[in-house]
This record gives sequence, structure tokens and C-alpha cells, in this order.
Amino acid sequence: MNYSPEVSSKAYLMSICCMVNEKFRENVPAWETFKKKPEHFPFFFKCILKAALAETDGEFSLHEQTVLLLFLDHCFNSLEVDLIRSQVQQLISLPMWMGLQPARLELELKKTPKLRKFWNLIKKNDEKMDPEAREHAYQERRFLSQLIQKFISVLKSIPLSGNWPPLLSSLYIIM
Repeated sequence: MNYSPEVSSKAYLMSICCMVNEKFRENVPAWETFKKKPEHFPFFFKCILKAALAETDGEFSLHEQTVLLLFLDHCFNSLEVDLIRSQVQQLISLPMWMGLQPARLELELKKTPKLRKFWNLIKKNDEKMDPEAREHAYQERRFLSQLIQKFISVLKSIPLSGNWPPLLSSLYIIM
């Protein structure tokens, strides 16, 4: 896979996601191409995350969003692959707790004192980061929360009764 900042169009991004999804559907090893040039995967993965949070009405259609979400599902289910795990782990580790309500965070940290030690270390490391790196880290930590919020807003857009928009009704049949 040769997805790099120089070659990073929406069409290229979507075609790679479609190919990976199809390989999973056919039960064929999907990550081998990425393993050949692992240095390109972090940039590609960041582009997927950004695209997954894009507005449905804007740059990516609901169908394209579904393709991206399926790709992410395959990533989360492929943690045995080192280069996948290294990217996904940044989204699901302890630092993502920054999204918790302060009272809930305090409750969870009181339950397990060892976590408080790690939490304090994370905060110290955050303070040492330059502002750009810190903002990037915060975006990664909020990704799943933002994705869930987006999903809820899509669900709320579906009428309770009557006619569904054509794309939503076709997605219902596919899923």
C-alpha cells in the first residue's frame, strides 16, 4: 500500500477501504499489503479517522461512511497485527478517560489506585507536549466519543414512521 500525504485523495482512500473490506468478506488476509510498507499506515489511519467523523451531508455520503465504519471495525478486530494495534491502541487506552465527567473519573480512579498513578503520569506527559501534539492527542482520545455522538445523530435523523430517505432504506436492507 502506497498511501502517503502526496497521494491522498478521497477516491484512493475509499478504494483501499473497499478492497480491505472485500478481502475480509472473502476471508482472505487483508493486512499483508500494509505490512510491506508499514510507515504509510499511520497517515492512512489518521485520514480514516478524520473521514469517519466528517459530516454525512458534506464530503462523505452515508454509504461511504458505512464503508469507513466497516473498515474501522476490521481494524478493531485485528489487534493481533502489530501495525494495526499500534494505531487502534491510541484510541482505546486510559487517556481516553479524559472524556469522562470529572466526578465519574474521580470515582473510577478511587476504585483502582494504580490507575491514578498512571493517570497522573499521563497528565504530566500532556503538560510536556507542545500545543500541536497535545491537540492531536486530545483528538485521538475523543474519537470514539465523537463517533458515538455522530451515530446517535444519524439515528435521530431516521423518522419514527412513514417513508425513510432512499439511502437509509437501502442501508437497512444491506445490513
